[in-house]
Amino acid sequence: MLFLVMILITLGSIATLYVTIPILVNFFPRLVSYGVFLNGICPPNNITKLNDPENSYHLEGVKNVYIDTPDGGKIGVWLMPPLNAAGNSEIDFTSTRIILYCHGNSFHRAFGHRLKLYSILRHLGFWVVTFDYRGYADSTVCKVTETGAVEDILTVYSYIEDVFPDADSILVWGHSLGTSFASKAVQEMKSRVLTHLPNGLILEAPFDSIEGIMENYPLSKAFLKIYPNDWMKALMMKALKFTNTCLDTTQYLREVSCNVMILHAEDDTKVHYKLGRALFDRMKEACKSGTDICPPAIKFVKFNERHHLGHNGIYRHNSLPFLVEQFLEDASHGALDQFVDVEL
Repeated sequence: MLFLVMILITLGSIATLYVTIPILVNFFPRLVSYGVFLNGICPPNNITKLNDPENSYHLEGVKNVYIDTPDGGKIGVWLMPPLNAAGNSEIDFTSTRIILYCHGNSFHRAFGHRLKLYSILRHLGFWVVTFDYRGYADSTVCKVTETGAVEDILTVYSYIEDVFPDADSILVWGHSLGTSFASKAVQEMKSRVLTHLPNGLILEAPFDSIEGIMENYPLSKAFLKIYPNDWMKALMMKALKFTNTCLDTTQYLREVSCNVMILHAEDDTKVHYKLGRALFDRMKEACKSGTDICPPAIKFVKFNERHHLGHNGIYRHNSLPFLVEQFLEDASHGALDQFVDVEL
């Protein structure tokens, strides 16, 4: 009898949850955008360490600053100078190559794989400027929006121009969710008063659209399987529209005027490889139609699944330094073909 009661309670709980989820999506649309941004996933004890990167993370020469946003907020930023062969920081403002890094959802600018990528880029002689969008980590506490995140990238980019007025080159690098933010920001830069537009845009593990993410991201994919697919998809799209979350990377890239390099691991299970591939293929189709501005060149680099790089591990591939250097050199000299397709 007790066993039967427990079964009934369990079934009742599952049925209640099944009914509750669509109600929450419909009446509390910001829950859906939170599921996209995941800015609340950040241990509080880590936040307190971000203002002292040298001691907390053993990052020699790295300076933490807080820069003001036009609406009175603040953005936590790290200025990371290049490293020499011995791993010591080299402060050099006479010849500066800069990478502005725009991270993906959850955690903060000091999270595991991000630190490892910074180290590689710094050893290549780049200044790395990394930050947390408002709503993340130690930046102003607020609701994260796509518009706000893009504005934060533009604010940090303007700060870079102030600090490095004679920069030799500036690359914008986005990862995962940050690829769409970065693409939108670079798209908008041409209408801003800037003295140095980016020399290139690097998209690591990108996606073509929010629809693509919805159909392939583990959590949303599960919802689309549990509930009638079209109905649940329409419900989630309605919620995202309410929060003005578009994330239409393909559309943004159509108006980007610098060279683009896409990096994607075949075994990426979070942002599926086929989404990065779809972005490249859709851009080829759009650019060949001649109706869009389009980047001068787009390079797609597939990392074969045998490397086991997944969503966050492209920094581990030993060809990455060469790819970055070659991309910057080709972008500076206009040497790239319009569409380049590479597999490693």
